[in-house]
Amino acid sequence: MKLTTILLLITLGVNAQIKSPYDDGLFISIGIDPKNALVGGTVNNQAIDLLLKTYYRADEVEVGIFYEAFPEISFVNYGILVNLVLDLQKVTHTIPLELVAGYEIGRIHNKTKKGTSTACNVELRYDIRRLVIGLQYQNKYRGELQRRVQSGYINLGYRLIRD
Repeated sequence: MKLTTILLLITLGVNAQIKSPYDDGLFISIGIDPKNALVGGTVNNQAIDLLLKTYYRADEVEVGIFYEAFPEISFVNYGILVNLVLDLQKVTHTIPLELVAGYEIGRIHNKTKKGTSTACNVELRYDIRRLVIGLQYQNKYRGELQRRVQSGYINLGYRLIRD
């Protein structure tokens, strides 16, 4: 019994050491569109386009909600997201990177129109223990405009709960 307990503890310790840094858990994230913040966009001067996300990761899948606010143009977009996560550290063997690709569907409200949105997202993330830094590309269909819009975000995330 004593030997079994010791072997079990050693096995648990080894498994804990080799687990990917991209543990399952609950995350929050805040991001800004640097182009809009620094030089402005096609319909606005310099202004903050803010993206808030919270998501839960289990294995290689993330499911969550998002809220985007762009007060300069009275724009709000909110909805749900689903992402797949690829652990790039298995390839680099040193750099804690992950590639995230996913889809979101949401609802848009601006000062004159309402509509649905759908978007494909790709994000490269660097994981520093509980802190996550990401560069995100987004290709979004905006139903109220009936056209696609491309955006980029710099995201800062935090792992609230680890499984």
